Amino acid sequence: MNDEAHKSQYDFIDGFARHMWDALPHASFIGFTGTPIELADANTRAVFGDYISIYDIQRAVEDGATVPIYYESRLAKLDLPEELKPRLDAEFEEVTEGEEIERKEGLKTKWAQLEAVVAHGERLPFADATFDCAVASEVIEHLPEPERVLDEMWRVVRPGGRVLISTPYRERIRYVLCIHCNQPTPIHAHLNSFDEHRLASYLRQGRFGYTTFGNKALLIARTHVLLGCVPHWLWRLVDWLANRILPKPAHIVAWWDRA
Repeated sequence: MNDEAHKSQYDFIDGFARHMWDALPHASFIGFTGTPIELADANTRAVFGDYISIYDIQRAVEDGATVPIYYESRLAKLDLPEELKPRLDAEFEEVTEGEEIERKEGLKTKWAQLEAVVAHGERLPFADATFDCAVASEVIEHLPEPERVLDEMWRVVRPGGRVLISTPYRERIRYVLCIHCNQPTPIHAHLNSFDEHRLASYLRQGRFGYTTFGNKALLIARTHVLLGCVPHWLWRLVDWLANRILPKPAHIVAWWDRA
């Protein structure tokens, strides 16, 4: 359930509770909920008081009321079995039958170079100075130790190359109570907030640059639905004007050029 749905649910319950209090001012109330809400402007305990008892997923599993919940990472299996490779070659020849030899060889070269690798960001399986550019788009805000991933990105980029990242700008990290484990959990799993000063501190040797974009007020107003249909230059102009009037950038893109 997203923040807006939580807020809507909270507003309904809050309004219902207040009507009940008005109708029965001397009554005692007790409530049951499976989705306690803890947001900046909506909080279950602020309306109903502190918890009397908490029955979370762990207790439900221990009691046998529900089965254990397991979370598994969804990593794609990228390896191709050896027995399929000859068949793949045969099918390629069949599909490209009639093509000129040069074009056929060009297709082989093009697609043979397209590879995907599943790896841990703190231990990239590449040699030093392998790539011209390493990119992490909206990643480092999720990491408990982002400097370790940036170090790895820096390691695999060759001299003259670039490390490029994007992340929310000066985001206020907020926590809500997880309905599964009953523990404070960061919204969107964002653990870190960044600005140009913090990002510049990760510079090793080379040149650092950055730019900010987006406007938090425009995001709250849901203007991206409209601005997504306009030419890019017009969006940039509206974005620039919005940040001149209310300097609240939403995102930052930073880069490090390796010397």
